[in-house]
Amino acid sequence: MKTQSTPPLSLNYILYNLKTLYLPLFVVVLVFTSCESITENEGNSKNNSSKLNKGITPNAMDYSVKYIDIWETEYYSPVSNKKIGVWPHSYSNEVLAELKDKYGFSMIRVYSINEYNAALNNGFLKEDILVQLPHNKNNYQSSINSLDAGYYYIDEPLTRGTYSTVDMQYVSNYISINRTNSVLNIGDYVYTYTYQQLINSRTNFRFSCDKYGEVNAPYDQRSFWTSLRNYFGYKSNFNFVHSTRDQTTEYDELLGHASNLGQSIIFYYIGSDGNYYNTNTFCEEAWKTGWLKKFERQYRLEYRCYLANENLCDINNSWVYIQKIPTQNYREVFYNINQN
Repeated sequence: MKTQSTPPLSLNYILYNLKTLYLPLFVVVLVFTSCESITENEGNSKNNSSKLNKGITPNAMDYSVKYIDIWETEYYSPVSNKKIGVWPHSYSNEVLAELKDKYGFSMIRVYSINEYNAALNNGFLKEDILVQLPHNKNNYQSSINSLDAGYYYIDEPLTRGTYSTVDMQYVSNYISINRTNSVLNIGDYVYTYTYQQLINSRTNFRFSCDKYGEVNAPYDQRSFWTSLRNYFGYKSNFNFVHSTRDQTTEYDELLGHASNLGQSIIFYYIGSDGNYYNTNTFCEEAWKTGWLKKFERQYRLEYRCYLANENLCDINNSWVYIQKIPTQNYREVFYNINQN
C-alpha cells in the first residue's frame, strides 16, 4: 500500500492558523489588561479615601470637628387677645403660608374669589378675612354674596368719590341682612363730620385710618389715631401701618400707641408699593410691643480643622465652617426691655 505523503505546509497557511490561534489570546489579553486597569483605578480611589482615615483605628479621622450651638428666630405666632392683619403683595401659597406660619399674621385682606380661596387654603379663618369691596358701587352685592367674611371694607369712599353716604348705608343694611355677624369698615386718611354721622348711624359701621406718617415727615399719625378714637370710640377698631411709607423705626411707636388706645387689631400694608422684606422688622417690633409671640430653634454649626495637631486649630484660627444642622429643640423667647 502506498502511503500518501502530507504536502508541505505553505507559509500562508501557517500565518492564517497563527492568526486564528492568537486572536482569542489577544482578546483575552486585552480583557485581562482592561480588568486590571479598572482594579487599579478602584485601588487608587480606595487609597484616596484612606487618606481621610488615620492608620491607628478605622474610625479615626485626620481632621478635628467642633460644634457650636446657636438659637435663631424660627417663627412668630399670635397672642390670644390681639390680631395682626396683612394686605399682601402676593397671594401665592408660598407667600401666604409664610405670612401666616412664619410671621404670625392672623387676618388678611382679599379682593377676588381666588384670593379668598387662597387665604382659606392657607389656614386663615373666614371670620378673620377683610374683603375689599369694588370701587364700582354697583358690584358690592356680588362680592358680599360670594365671599363670606367677618369684615367688609370700602377704601376711601368719600375721598375717591366712589360711594356716597346713602350708598354706604345701603351696603351696611345689605351686610346686616345677609352677613349678620360681619361689620363694614370704612377706610380713609381724612376725617369729616359726615363720616362721624355715618359711622354712628349703624351698629355694624367701623372706621379705619390709612393715613401714613411718610418717610422723613416731621410727625407720624399717632395723634390722628387718638382723634379718631375720640370721635368713634370702639368703632375706630383698627388702623394701617405701611411697610415703607411709615419708617421702620416708627413701627414700635405705632404698635405701642395702638395698644395704648385699646385697639386689638392692626393691619400691615405691603401691597403693590410696599416692601415685603420689612416684614421681619415689623414682626420683631410687634413681638417687643406685645402683639406677637416669638419662638426660636436651636441649630448646630459644624466646623472642621485639618491640621495634624489639634491644639493649633484655635491658635491658627483654622476651623472651616461645614454646615448648619437643625435640631428639634424650640423655645419661646420673652422680650426684656432692658436687653436693648
